[in-house]
Amino acid sequence: MDISLYAPGYDDAKLDVCGLDSTNAVWALTSAAAVLRSAKSDAGSRALMLRLFVHIAGDLHQPLHASTYYSTLFPAPRGDSGGNAIHLSPAVKTGKYTAANLHSFWDDGCGASGLGQATDAAAIAAMAAELDDKEVAVIASTPLATTAAVSAAIRGWADESFAYASNTTYTPDLLAAVSAGTSVDTTAAWWAGYAAQASAVARQRVKLGGARLAQVLNAIAHQHALGLE
Repeated sequence: MDISLYAPGYDDAKLDVCGLDSTNAVWALTSAAAVLRSAKSDAGSRALMLRLFVHIAGDLHQPLHASTYYSTLFPAPRGDSGGNAIHLSPAVKTGKYTAANLHSFWDDGCGASGLGQATDAAAIAAMAAELDDKEVAVIASTPLATTAAVSAAIRGWADESFAYASNTTYTPDLLAAVSAGTSVDTTAAWWAGYAAQASAVARQRVKLGGARLAQVLNAIAHQHALGLE
């Protein structure tokens, strides 16, 4: 879901201004939540919507899944395709992967330690423990009793990722670098600082995304809309 970097954020009533159509990530997550919550949904539909919800909820916490940059070099309607058209030269190692463009750099966690290996329960629990008390309290107090409330929370995730894209992803240094070309010189003096800040943000987004996903699914399960068999 690529909100124009020059839009004020996500707005259901002004999707054209945001650079979006109606079938976007917020719509998809809200639709999936409605199926998961409904007692009338069959097991197959719930299984499919659960898979989609988990995937897209994670995606929406990555800033470049919520923004796109437009310029003379990156014209509408595609812009920079959420950073996919901004090349990194040379490509950047991000743990076990190598990122050749800005989008893949952020998809791979910007080199944040351990993200690609956090697949066992102990590693995931350790990451969750890094959330501070205030973040945990905010997540726990988020209203999720209705589909409308879940949708409002999801829109908040989109706006938050868009804000990170505006402030942390498309920094003045990065935009200056692509003002004359479509590649970023990753040997430039500013890149190390950019990558370090991006790594910290990526780790935080993964932790928040996981905690929020668990909170939504727990809320749905507690309302007996999703069986736990």
